Amino acid sequence: MEFLHYLLKSAGILALFYFVYILVLEKDTYFSAKRFYLLTGLIAALLLPLITFTNTTIIERTSVAPINNITQFITNNTTETSEIIVQENALNWIAILITIYLLGVCVLLIRFTFQLFSLIHLLRNHKSKQVEQYKFIETNKEIAPFSFFKYIVYNPNTHNSDELKMILLHEKIHASQWHSIDLLAANLMRIFQWLNPVTWLYKKSMEANLEFLADTQTVEKIDNKKHYQLTLVKASSALPVPALTNNFYQSFIKKRIIMLNKKNSNKYQQLKLIIILPLLALFMWSFNTKEIIHYKDSKLNETILTSSLNKETLDISEEKKPSPEQKTEIKLLDTATKTSQQKNNASQTLIKTSTSIEKIVANFRYLINSNTTDEELESIKKELSEKHNTEFNYTTKRNTNNEITSITIQYTDDKNNSGNYAVSSDTPISDFYFFQRGNHTGFGNAADQGELRNRTRRPSKKRIEVSKERRDSLSHRAEMRRSKAKEQRAMISERRKEMRQHINSSRTRKDTTTSSSDSLFSSLRGKPIVYLNGVLYKGDLNTINPDQIASVNVLKNNSAIKKYGVRARNGVIEINLKNENSTSTDAHFDNIIISKNTTDNELQNILKTASNNGKIFTYKRVKRNSKGEITSIKITVNDNKGNKQTISKQTNTNEPIEDIQIAF
Repeated sequence: MEFLHYLLKSAGILALFYFVYILVLEKDTYFSAKRFYLLTGLIAALLLPLITFTNTTIIERTSVAPINNITQFITNNTTETSEIIVQENALNWIAILITIYLLGVCVLLIRFTFQLFSLIHLLRNHKSKQVEQYKFIETNKEIAPFSFFKYIVYNPNTHNSDELKMILLHEKIHASQWHSIDLLAANLMRIFQWLNPVTWLYKKSMEANLEFLADTQTVEKIDNKKHYQLTLVKASSALPVPALTNNFYQSFIKKRIIMLNKKNSNKYQQLKLIIILPLLALFMWSFNTKEIIHYKDSKLNETILTSSLNKETLDISEEKKPSPEQKTEIKLLDTATKTSQQKNNASQTLIKTSTSIEKIVANFRYLINSNTTDEELESIKKELSEKHNTEFNYTTKRNTNNEITSITIQYTDDKNNSGNYAVSSDTPISDFYFFQRGNHTGFGNAADQGELRNRTRRPSKKRIEVSKERRDSLSHRAEMRRSKAKEQRAMISERRKEMRQHINSSRTRKDTTTSSSDSLFSSLRGKPIVYLNGVLYKGDLNTINPDQIASVNVLKNNSAIKKYGVRARNGVIEINLKNENSTSTDAHFDNIIISKNTTDNELQNILKTASNNGKIFTYKRVKRNSKGEITSIKITVNDNKGNKQTISKQTNTNEPIEDIQIAF
């Protein structure tokens, strides 16, 4: 479809040049300038359709009015709607048109190649005589005089000496000014746009202008202008001539004689050549402008004021309600984050993080399965382009039941992140999602997305605090952050000790492995996942030598999910070994996270682990900034079962990449 658009734009530009030439320039005598104009038309028809101007429109979303009911606010801003436009199946006329076009191109290209080789064969099979920079070939064949680049071919028996002198002078002008290039370019354009009737007329206009140019300069070099015109009339019954050449005999003899006797145009009339410029500008603005709409979110971090709250119960903690006459400030407090219980059964500390609402990002998520139709895919493509400024291209293969068995997807989002997704199999594909969460755009299987959706649909416990003044000063918040950081450091230190004790005890008493593990993970409300040297580890912890452990890090809650995704909802234990090559072969290659801080050694460990699990992991184009953070990388994963995934990340500046998640 894109190629057809290019072809139509190219034909339109060529038509602009042609009609300006016919209506404004054809009757003027500045032939050299017109030659340059016509050649420029060919080049413009090829290049200008490739240029696209971007018109960015910024639309501000509707501002949110003051809200008296916080429940209504949350409901209004968490509702997602999606529309699928179903179109009726229609005959694929585009494929038919492209097929017809390509057949015509092939036929004309074969014809052009045959003509070119026939001409070269003719030139090589005759002896040539070098005179200055020209090569003259005399032949006994009944053909008209012609030139091709520096070669000039003629039959001396068909002309007297005076006529031959003028004819050869005419052909020398063709050869010296490389008019053969013009003819070859016109023929190639005719092949490329054979469906466009203007192209055929354009070629004839170029040939005529070259003859006018050669005639004018020939007459300037001879004594008898009338004698030259009589020679043209005498030669009006043309002999055969090879294609792709400049030949003396042309069917428009009358027009050539008229142009010879026409008064020279004023040099200022050449300014008419610039008439094409505003027309080209109008054409480009009409057909080569891409409109991009950016939605500017209204800032919601301003204080929401209400004057009457006497009928609303907004304080869950049963704090004293403010008087109706006083202005109050409403803040949303994130769900309290509970720290894990310590060995000494210390009381749990409730940490509240106060955040202002700046904006609500409308991320997208599209389910694609084996029964997704082409019309639905086109609807997704259109919606991604119009609403999310994301380019989405795809190709599919289907079985006899019209189920998708193979699909390839390429995308480029509004942050210049790009990626590929490819599945090829003899059976229908599994369900998967194309989604965007925050700054991350990618693909995931339906199970993970369903799990995420269920988690996000759980009503989040929010605490709404109403106060007369801003009691949570900056100093108070800073103190809370310092307190939280201190508790986390203490928790991590304790976890390291527990991990070392657990591994040492498991080596001497294997029968207590299960109970010890349970006690270790009980504070994480479920079994956490373990990453060994940056690779997901599902083997036996007994195989790890405690002496080889360099560090142990425990991540929980949002920090774990942010780094490793929803599978880390129960926590993550990161184990780093002193010897990075000692990673067990039992490590399972699944849900790999590559961040800006992933080292080259960690990438090599992932490569080795993938190989041990029968998968192919390759990476290249790794670039880092001065801090050692990854700014560019291309990753390809193949599980040798028909599933292949390629992800490219590159930033325009030295900013690091977003996290890359690879899952099968």
